[in-house]
Amino acid sequence: MSRNNANPGAKEEQAERRVKAFELSKAGASYRQIGAQLGVSVATVHKDVTTVLKKLNEQTLELASLMRAMQTERLDTMLLGVWPQAKRGDVAAVDRVLRIEERRARLWGLDMPIKQEITGKDGGAIKIMPMDYRELILPLAPEGIDE
Repeated sequence: MSRNNANPGAKEEQAERRVKAFELSKAGASYRQIGAQLGVSVATVHKDVTTVLKKLNEQTLELASLMRAMQTERLDTMLLGVWPQAKRGDVAAVDRVLRIEERRARLWGLDMPIKQEITGKDGGAIKIMPMDYRELILPLAPEGIDE
């Protein structure tokens, strides 16, 4: 008998266990608690939760890719609609083309990040002073509470 048929339903049981482990982990249970409840080792719980997270991440990336493709199709359709007017020099159409292309660049991450520099008074450095946590908490505390 082949190894795949040695334990019928094993894959289904494993999949169900992984879902239970993941749900218990989401609810805040420790891997040790989950292992005790499901009758498996902490290492198995870790592997199960990690496997579920990897699959969810793959699905999210696939969905994002599909959404990006759909948005790109929409932008292409919009661009086709205004392109003839933009080619003729219609200023409003040129502006619309530029906005479509800006959106495409953001969607695909084509633009370089904008470097921002924050400075203090007259372009100087900003002084950061250590602060006692009580300076943050005391103004929020009810009257009469010192610490």
